[in-house]
Amino acid sequence: MIDVLPKSKLIQIAEELDAERANTNLRGLFYGAPIIVKDIFNTDLDLEMAATLGSYVLRDAKHSKEALLIQRVASYKGENAVGGLSAIGSQCQSPYIRGGVIRGDSALGHFNPGGSSTGFAAGVAAGYSPLAIGGEADGSINTPANKAALFALKCTPQKIPSDGIFLITPTFESPGGMAKTVQDLAGLIEILISTTDTPLQLPKQLPTTWSNFTLGSVDPNIWQLPLILLTPDEEYSRQMISSYEAAIEKIKSLGGHVQYPIPLVHPSKLKYKGKSGYLTILLGEIRDSVNRTLEAFTSAPVRSLADIIEFNKDHAELQAGLDQTCHIQAQEDSTSQQVLEEARREMKKKPGKGGIDSVLSELRLDAIMAPMDSPISTVAALAVSKLTSFARVTDRDGASKLPLSKRTALQPLPRCKSSRRGKVARDHACL
Repeated sequence: MIDVLPKSKLIQIAEELDAERANTNLRGLFYGAPIIVKDIFNTDLDLEMAATLGSYVLRDAKHSKEALLIQRVASYKGENAVGGLSAIGSQCQSPYIRGGVIRGDSALGHFNPGGSSTGFAAGVAAGYSPLAIGGEADGSINTPANKAALFALKCTPQKIPSDGIFLITPTFESPGGMAKTVQDLAGLIEILISTTDTPLQLPKQLPTTWSNFTLGSVDPNIWQLPLILLTPDEEYSRQMISSYEAAIEKIKSLGGHVQYPIPLVHPSKLKYKGKSGYLTILLGEIRDSVNRTLEAFTSAPVRSLADIIEFNKDHAELQAGLDQTCHIQAQEDSTSQQVLEEARREMKKKPGKGGIDSVLSELRLDAIMAPMDSPISTVAALAVSKLTSFARVTDRDGASKLPLSKRTALQPLPRCKSSRRGKVARDHACL
C-alpha cells in the first residue's frame, strides 16, 4: 500500500458510519468495509491520494475530480470510505509464495505474483480488505487474482465511464474487481456497472447448480503462455492440465455440459498487416491517452508521455531497474487514427468462426473456459469482452470442488502436491 488514510481520519469515518448504522440507515452490502483501490482511479479530493500508476513522477500530482466509479462505491459504503493503493518502486510479494519472487523468474513465472494489479490482489489475499477495484487491459486483474486464489471480473471495455480513471489503452482497458467470495464479487460488480449509461441488473440470486450451464473449454496443451512470459516446467504443466481436465469432469458430474476442446482462434494468429494486432492498437493508443489524462491534472510535474520519458532518464534510480522500451515505442509510434480504426475493426472481425462471439453463438455456450496461465486475456481484450477468473478449490486428497456459490468453494487455494517452492493450483478463466 502506498497510501492509507491517517488513523485519526479512519476512526472519525468509522464513528460516523457506526452512528449512521445505529439509526438503521444501512446503505448496502459493503457498508463501512475497507476497499483497496488501484492507483489509476481519482479518489475524493479531501483524501489527498494521488493516482500515480506506480510512478514517482506522479507522486505529488493533483487531479481535478473523483472518478464516478469511486464516488458510486463510496455511496454504498459511506462517504470518504477507506482507500488503499498498490506500491511504488518495489516488488509486491504473494502471500502464497514462501520466500517471494526469485531473481531471474519470468514475467508471469511461478514465483511472480502477477500483473499491474498485483498489489491489491495480494492485499485482499492477505486479508487487508475483503475486496478491491482495479483495471485491466490484458490480464492485469485476472492474472494476479489467479495467483492469489481470488474470484475476479474485468468489466466489458468501453462500458464503465472513464472520467477520473487513468486508462492507457481505452480500447482494451476496463475497471473490474476482486474478492474472496463469489457473493462479494457479484455485489461489487453490481455497483461498478451501475455507473453505465444504461445500468445493468445482476440476478438477485446466484445459481447453485451447474445443470443449466453449457461451457466450452480450450485445449490447455495448445493454450499456453509464450516462453518469454512463463518458463516451461514439465511437472507444473502436467499438474495444471490434469487439474483443468479434472475440473471439466467435475462440472459434468454436477450436471453441467462441457464441449471440449473448442475451436477458439489463438491470439498468435490475429495479425494486422503481418504484425501483432494487439500491439498495433496498444502502441497506437498509449501516447495520446497518457497525454490527455496528464493534461486534465490540475497540477503535475509532467504533461506528456515525452515528459515522463525524460523524467525517467534523469531519475533512473527511481525506476526499480525497469527500462522504457514500451514508453519509447509508444512515443515514436506513427500509427494514424485512420489506421487505428481499421486495426480495431479488423481485430474484431478477423477471428471469423473462431472468434469469441461466433464460438459462443454457434456452439450455444454460456461461457468459454481456459487456464489463466494462457493467452485467454489477450483474446478477451481483442474481442472487447469481459473476463472472469474463479478459484478451483481442492480438498486434502486433491479432489476438485466446484460448487457455484456455496461458501465451501470460497476458501484460499491450497498448494499443489509439489516439492518445488511456491507452486500453487491455479484458477480458471471464463469469457
